[in-house]
Amino acid sequence: MTILALIELLGRMHPLLVHLPIGFLIFGIFLIFYSKKENDLLPAVRLAVILGLLAAIASAISGWLLYQSEGFAFETVRGHLIAGVITSILSGWLLWVSHRRTAVDSNIKWISAAVGIALLITGHLGGNLTHGDDYLVEVLPEPVQSWLGYEPEAPKPIALDPDQ
Repeated sequence: MTILALIELLGRMHPLLVHLPIGFLIFGIFLIFYSKKENDLLPAVRLAVILGLLAAIASAISGWLLYQSEGFAFETVRGHLIAGVITSILSGWLLWVSHRRTAVDSNIKWISAAVGIALLITGHLGGNLTHGDDYLVEVLPEPVQSWLGYEPEAPKPIALDPDQ
């Protein structure tokens, strides 16, 4: 296996790898807001955020490799890339702040909310890259699609087999 083939393989693992930071970070955020006492789940939060941050870095590297090897235009991936970097930076900030605190406080909650929003935006933009801009909207009723600013597509005619 050549280096180029290995780079392409690692890049193509991006769609698989992106689910790791999503799961770890959402779990960490859930623990932050679920915690009954101020410090009972802080060690688990730290572990979830560490794993989420490491997975986010691995995802960013594989995404960069995918971008380089598959010939995507930068304009196509720019928003997803920037949102992914912001998510990683916010996750690192959350980790840093959680290590400097002895309890879950309002700062940790605000930063974790920002991580969640950044994660949602990053995932949405990544989903748009793989499934198209109207993937979620196309199954909605026509009035809802119109209200959201999408033009409902006319139903496609069923192709009949001429041999029947």
